[in-house]
Amino acid sequence: PEEFVAEIDSVTLEMVNTAAASYLDPAKVKMTTLGPYESADPFDKCLDS
Repeated sequence: PEEFVAEIDSVTLEMVNTAAASYLDPAKVKMTTLGPYESADPFDKCLDS
């Protein structure tokens, strides 16, 4: 329905960031990788963020 699409289109980046900040705790974010990696170097940027 058009009303549903209009509601989705009305969502702003600020609204998404506010919701993310209230639900996501950066201290609790975890990352898992799987593969034949010889080192974590390719992932250092993600791990340090």
